[in-house]
Parts: sequence; C-alpha cells; structure tokens
Amino acid sequence: MPVDFGSLPQTYRVAVAGFIEKARELVHEGKPLEAVLFVGRLEPPQFHSIEMDPASAVAKAEAGEHGRMLAKMLNADYALMVCEAWSVPESEVRNANAILDRYESLAHYPGRIEVAAFSLETRYGVWAAQA
Repeated sequence: MPVDFGSLPQTYRVAVAGFIEKARELVHEGKPLEAVLFVGRLEPPQFHSIEMDPASAVAKAEAGEHGRMLAKMLNADYALMVCEAWSVPESEVRNANAILDRYESLAHYPGRIEVAAFSLETRYGVWAAQA
C-alpha cells in the first residue's frame, strides 16, 4: 500500500518515493531501518543524507543542526526524516489512548507493530506518515 501524503505536490512525491519504498521494504523484510535525514533539491535533483542516532538527544540535536546548515547551503526544497517506529495495528487505532494508558509506552505493548515513519518538510508545509 502506498504512503498517502494527501495534498503533497506531485514533484515532491516523485523526489521522495524511492526513499519511502526502500524504507518500507526494509521494515517489511524485518531488516533494521537506520534513522536518516535526507536534505534535497528538486532542480537540479540532488540530496544528501545525514544518519541520526534516535537514542541520543545530543546526536539528534546535532543531526538537526547539520540538516539546517545543509538545507541553507543547498537552498533545499525538502527535508525528509525516515526512521523505524512502533505503532498499534490498524484494528487497534481506536483504542490507542487506552493502550498507552495501560502500557505507558508502545515498547511494553505486546501487540505493537514495527513501521517506517516519515516526516517531510517543504516550503509548502509538513507531512507525516507511517507505513
């Protein structure tokens, strides 16, 4: 199932589709998905990637600062963050608050599923999705 970014302009969909499909493939195969920030331009098409350590607040802050500097230097059109996350199954979404109340974190919820999480920032707004 493709990720639905709703009103995301087509040019951005084309630019980030490969990153999204690769992340979905890795999660589906049970392989680790490293947290990465992609900073890119639409014309000429180019991107740079920045690996992130989501377990370290300092490392996340440093990756964010590096991404901001790179975006300014490139006059970037987008920044796409891709990482592995936990979610509740679609059949349990309506119970998500009760699940969090009971387990305090999805880390403790036995029914959690691994997903790829995406956050895309553009000049036109921010889109987030999981797959």
